[in-house]
Amino acid sequence: VDVDGLGTADVMEVKGSDGNLGGSDANKEDALSYAANRNMSVGTFGNYQSALSSSEIQDIKDDLDNGDYVIGNMYNAGFGGHSVVIKDYNTSNKFRIHDPWDLTDMYYSSTVFSSASFPIAGYNARIEWIQYCR
Repeated sequence: VDVDGLGTADVMEVKGSDGNLGGSDANKEDALSYAANRNMSVGTFGNYQSALSSSEIQDIKDDLDNGDYVIGNMYNAGFGGHSVVIKDYNTSNKFRIHDPWDLTDMYYSSTVFSSASFPIAGYNARIEWIQYCR
C-alpha cells in the first residue's frame, strides 16, 4: 500500500499502522487518493493473469507524462502478490520501477508487462494490473 516506497503516512492513513501489510486494490486506490490530497480520480485497469495491452501500456506512459501516480501489480504462485511504483520511462522504452520490497529503483524493459521478467525474491512475475491516479 506504500505508494512511493517511503510513504509511511500513506500506509498509516489506509491501514492504521505501518509495516509489511497486505493491501487490496481498494486499499491501493485509497493510498493514491491520499497521496494526491484527494484531488484526483483513482482507478484500476488490467486483469489478474493477463498481459497488459499496448493501449494500457500507453495509458501508463500518458499517466507518467502527466506526473500522475501509477502502481503496478503482479502475482507469482511461489511468491504471492506484490505491488511496485512505476515512476517514469525513458526514450529507450524502459520503465523506472521502485520496488518497496528491497528499495531498488531500476529501469526495466516493457517486457515486464508481457512476460514474467520482473524479479522478486527469487521469482519472476509479470506486471498485470495497474492502479492509477489522474
